[in-house]
Amino acid sequence: MDRIEGMTPTGGAAPDEAADATSEERAGLVEPHGPASRSDLITAGLFLLATAAGIGLLVVYVSGGQAQAEGALLAVALGGIGAGLVRWSHGLTGREPAIEQRVELPSATAPRREFMTTLESGGRRLTRRRLLLGTLTAAGASLLAALLLPIRSLGPSPGRALFTTPWREG
Repeated sequence: MDRIEGMTPTGGAAPDEAADATSEERAGLVEPHGPASRSDLITAGLFLLATAAGIGLLVVYVSGGQAQAEGALLAVALGGIGAGLVRWSHGLTGREPAIEQRVELPSATAPRREFMTTLESGGRRLTRRRLLLGTLTAAGASLLAALLLPIRSLGPSPGRALFTTPWREG
């Protein structure tokens, strides 16, 4: 059986390449220092909007809270994360539909190489992965911090009161 470089006989990625993050860069799929595309900037902007809404939710809650403002900020934070993830995922795949007749694929090397070339060229290149992951992490962290604060509303700690009772043997 012929072997395509970087692929195992079963079609999965070779173990040494799956662990090697720079193999994507060598293949030309990732441009870590390339200019950010307009789509990447919009996605990062949505994540930053979610971050600002999460921080705003935190501030509103700490300052006494107002249900309407908290609900609106929570909606903006979750909506910004959701819209950013959807936009990011749409940017990773090609825009044109790919429809092909279902026929038995030959196992010759040339058609497999042609398929791999077509598959790799279908989507756009990743340019600012660190920017997108950083802004997504900031949005998630601010939302998590805002959602953990309601624990404070449970009241004061009961201390040892749960372990003592006025009842005596008798």
